Amino acid sequence: MELTFLNVDQLIEMSRLGFDHLPRFLLNLNAGNRFLGNLVIAPALAGWRKRTIAFCDARTALLSEDKPVSKLLAKEAGFDLPKGPNELNIGDAALFKPTNLGSSVGVYLDKFDGSVPHDYMVEEFIRGYDGTLVLVPSCQSGALEMIAAQIVVPDVETPLDWIYSEVAKEETDAAPAMDFIDIDYDTHVAKAAEALASETGCTSVARVDFRYEGPLEEDLILSKSKIKFVELNALPTMGRKNNVTNYTREYLTGQQDNLAASYLLQRTMDHTLAAAMYLLGSSLFKNQFQTK
Repeated sequence: MELTFLNVDQLIEMSRLGFDHLPRFLLNLNAGNRFLGNLVIAPALAGWRKRTIAFCDARTALLSEDKPVSKLLAKEAGFDLPKGPNELNIGDAALFKPTNLGSSVGVYLDKFDGSVPHDYMVEEFIRGYDGTLVLVPSCQSGALEMIAAQIVVPDVETPLDWIYSEVAKEETDAAPAMDFIDIDYDTHVAKAAEALASETGCTSVARVDFRYEGPLEEDLILSKSKIKFVELNALPTMGRKNNVTNYTREYLTGQQDNLAASYLLQRTMDHTLAAAMYLLGSSLFKNQFQTK
């Protein structure tokens, strides 16, 4: 492959020139701090020109990133949801989130005054810890399966009142030190996460964020009764320090009896790179059939 970086304007121009001008494969390096409609330009153009794109098509990107819609689908999958504005009392602690942005941009805590700001959604603030569920393609079946759960514990005075905000995600001096704790989970949590990913069309990778409101016990096993759904992400950030990539590496190294896994691990001693190859390769392989 010859790797080329394109901005959105270049991609639009190449698509306008016709089918033969676009690359065979595209990777959507989206920006979560842009409006939702902009996020799907690349997968929409790829679908229109019958080009394979990772990690999901435009429909899945919209369904996963549109917070009010993904909440409805999460409820159908079996997750409990935080209370909405119709269930809150005046003065309750509430979380205000833009309906059209990702990466925790614009999220803030405040007292509920009975109104909902334009282009925002409001839900109860749950005292507890932020957590995430990671789903990747199975080496055996190819279907998405949940492989890990994690809870974030910040080093702050009142950790139960802390949220994984935009500032914390930027990893600057303003962000507190954080412990990322791996936790076990029961089958009901896994089935709900996998059902949600399937319903929204995730085929390559997915991350389900939640709020955990139970104690941090030594032998903690995550159950649905202790968590509330926050959001689904079909285009999670990936990098060497990112939990999606790291959990995929652990999963892949535990699957060395599988032909595909062993092949990738033999191609490089850098197992984090092998994990990225697994996610990208499986995504492009599976998504090419959607363009036929």
